[in-house]
Amino acid sequence: MIARAGVSIAITIFFAAVLYTTNGCSGEDFSTAPNIPDHAGSLAGIVTNAVTNQPISGATVTVGSGQNALVSTTGANGRYLVVLIPVGSARVTVTANGYRQFSTTVTIAETANTLDVALQPN
Repeated sequence: MIARAGVSIAITIFFAAVLYTTNGCSGEDFSTAPNIPDHAGSLAGIVTNAVTNQPISGATVTVGSGQNALVSTTGANGRYLVVLIPVGSARVTVTANGYRQFSTTVTIAETANTLDVALQPN
């Protein structure tokens, strides 16, 4: 029984290796991978209700626009983190259901940057 189990494991590993190499998992073409900026920073903060000062869960924080936009969603504690933001000027937009949209332009340094946002209820 032990010999059969060993053979079964060897066959399973062989077929997994064959599937791995034949399904395109080996030698991937990463030429279409997103560009990672040479100089980048991050943006973190908390999104709160401007009236109650309570954190807003599920708010969307967007840095930039179009295909190059970086997006994060706040957690239950209202916190968010956006990484790999190119250094320089960046437009930040924060939205949440039941709240007015907030937009501002920030300067991203090659460090950890902070932006806390208090959204006004509709």
